[in-house]
Amino acid sequence: MAPPRLDLSLYLVTDSSLLPLGRSLADHVRASIKGGVTIVQLREKTLGTAAFIKLGKEIHAITKELGVPLLINDRVDVAKVVGCEGVHIGWDDIDYESARSLLGPDAIIGLSVSNHDQLVLALKANPTYLGLGPVYATTTKPDAGALLGDLGVCSLLEKVPEHIPTVAIGGINLVNLQSMFLKIGLQDPRTRSRKPKLLDGIAIVSAIITSMEPEKTCREFKGLISSSRAESTWDRSVAKLIPLLLPSLQRVRTCPPLIHHITNHVSSSLSANVTLAVGASPIMSDNPAEFQDLAALNNGIVALVLNMGTFSDESPFMLALDAHGLMNPVVFDPVGCGATTARRKFAEAIMYTGCCNVIKGNEGEILSIAGEKVVMRGVDGAGQDGGKHRERELAEICSKLAKNEGRPDFDPCKKPKLTRR
Repeated sequence: MAPPRLDLSLYLVTDSSLLPLGRSLADHVRASIKGGVTIVQLREKTLGTAAFIKLGKEIHAITKELGVPLLINDRVDVAKVVGCEGVHIGWDDIDYESARSLLGPDAIIGLSVSNHDQLVLALKANPTYLGLGPVYATTTKPDAGALLGDLGVCSLLEKVPEHIPTVAIGGINLVNLQSMFLKIGLQDPRTRSRKPKLLDGIAIVSAIITSMEPEKTCREFKGLISSSRAESTWDRSVAKLIPLLLPSLQRVRTCPPLIHHITNHVSSSLSANVTLAVGASPIMSDNPAEFQDLAALNNGIVALVLNMGTFSDESPFMLALDAHGLMNPVVFDPVGCGATTARRKFAEAIMYTGCCNVIKGNEGEILSIAGEKVVMRGVDGAGQDGGKHRERELAEICSKLAKNEGRPDFDPCKKPKLTRR
């Protein structure tokens, strides 16, 4: 079992060959810990045993002084001589049971996992923590195997028990980490309770080791980590949602739907390309003479997307809803609906048809649809307080909007009517 409050949040893995010219690993490690590194793994593949032990003792003196655990990559014999806190091993190294027998019950022993088969075996061993990767492409370990990506990490996390911490590794840097945290949250080591499953840390090699200013770089990583931990459970639920979407995406590609778009000229090309990218077939038409035929094409596997970005005549929208609404899914994008009275009334009328399955919008648009007081300058996302609604409040508004099919004060006897031309 992991020692209490083992902090894996910013996990440095070394590679002396990547150090900037004239820099020593010892100085780099010291600066990195000062910047926020919480655990260090000494991974030096080219060193002989004697040199590895010498370097290990030097680095351990620094990590011990600064109160951070040191792990040795692969080499249990080196770890025993150095007297450090543990090791990290892979599937081509010493087996977990032997490593545990040699190092004792209190040693930290991490185990690499890159697929579900390895995960099953790793969970039987019950290691201190799991290293999930490679997440992205990396040159520091060319034999690492197939990339997991964000979705692969999410898929593995779903199978990991709460008592086993996890750290992601492989090609992670300051740019892709921001995108990664949109899909996978990072939990606080003091709580260690993944609901949904969250990572306990990120392991970084080249982004820190190649840095000319490792302390500054580590502080930037820590800033992103702190931001991720501050996110609400509502945001982190994306980590649980994404794996659930995979079967839907597979169904789209197995039986591609036809997507009828009525959209503005600005987004028409983008909408078509995105539709193609997910495996569906787009068709753009605002000609009412085609609507009935389009709604019945493709053996009825059809959906409608309404984007009111440049609307001037309500008729095509309403006629499209007449054609699709009772049998096909409808996605409504109420672009800039809080900017003018005409847009607000038109969006309200669309919502009162009761045909919309999905509402896609930014904060200001969703608030306007929900009947909140909204000030919008155009198609921006500003809500009634300049886009500063608290996340919990937004979640409650969205939930209420969904339950009432359009507005919190929904009344089917007071549906506004549009003039059909």
